Amino acid sequence: MPAGRRTSGVALVDALEGSADAKRRLKLVLETLSGERTVVDACKELGLCEARFYRFRRDCLEQSLASLEPGPTGRPRKEATISAKELQSLKAENDALRQQVEALQVCEEIALSAPRVLKRARGKKTRLPEQ
Repeated sequence: MPAGRRTSGVALVDALEGSADAKRRLKLVLETLSGERTVVDACKELGLCEARFYRFRRDCLEQSLASLEPGPTGRPRKEATISAKELQSLKAENDALRQQVEALQVCEEIALSAPRVLKRARGKKTRLPEQ
């Protein structure tokens, strides 16, 4: 006789969340797997033919196995949401920055095509009129 506490077996199903009918079906599947009940008895209680019960049991086991597959680690990412007002503000800022870039590109083109014009403009100093 093995040492330790006896397991509760199919009684563990009672502690799970779910309908009474789903618990009853799960208990029957587990009882047929453990040999406590025959498939014929389970089929009579569920009102199913044996072929349908075997399909039902296989589906139950496949779903159980799929739920035990490792998933992604960590907490799921939160999707960033943005309000319409924030979106409008960002679009306006984007437009303003695009205009600044275009103006700077024009200045760069002028500087590259006529460097003397810019040098003369920088060289001139204007004085404030004396009072």
